Amino acid sequence: MILDTCRLCHQGSELRKSHIVPRFHKRRQRAIGEDRDGLVTINDGNLKTDQNPAGLWEYLLCGGCEKRINNWETYAANWFYNWDPIIAEEIPGCVLYKDLRFEEFRLYCLSVLWRMSVSSLPYYNRVDVGHSAAETLRIALIEGDPLEECWPVGFKKIVNPSGGDVALSVEPYSVLIDGKKSFYLLTNGFLHEFYMDSMGIDDGLLAQGCLSRAGTLAVARMPYPDHPVIGRAIRGQIKASKNNG
Repeated sequence: MILDTCRLCHQGSELRKSHIVPRFHKRRQRAIGEDRDGLVTINDGNLKTDQNPAGLWEYLLCGGCEKRINNWETYAANWFYNWDPIIAEEIPGCVLYKDLRFEEFRLYCLSVLWRMSVSSLPYYNRVDVGHSAAETLRIALIEGDPLEECWPVGFKKIVNPSGGDVALSVEPYSVLIDGKKSFYLLTNGFLHEFYMDSMGIDDGLLAQGCLSRAGTLAVARMPYPDHPVIGRAIRGQIKASKNNG
């Protein structure tokens, strides 16, 4: 631990080793991958062996703020991996879940977005929400406010072509559409989608795939070759192998 100012509560304290993306994803990723070489990440568009099987961390939060965020992470970890989420409906390529505890799950999502946005680690450089939005997120986390009126959050499950789980992560990236940024984090086969604007989401089909106050969440399953970043990296690797061969 080191003595410095906590980035969340702004109080001087002994800071803990804070994982930017919750460590439970990496634990699950190791369970899926047969060994260290079974963990794959994509950095700068290139497929690589994951050199950080325990996850990336930095001295960011005090013990009290770590505990605050851990409460939301515990619920999310159980929902992702330890419980059998309640399914409302299954349609081709998608599952609609119900009865999620909205505030806890939503605050887990916002905490991940905020940590990525304030992290000094190069891996998260592409997640820049801007000072004003980062401060709004910080205050919301302090107050336990899920900010349900803005910034929709959705998920997709990235699977192999046969539909099985994959031990795969992708360096966070952003997409600019009509001048509005969206941020994407793929960790342990789950694609977190953070939309910084609600236009075109609230009234469109995308709304069905975003976490709602009613506790519903539609999670589509996407084969990894169809994911634009993964597909591009795989095609690049195949092309490089042919050129080297």
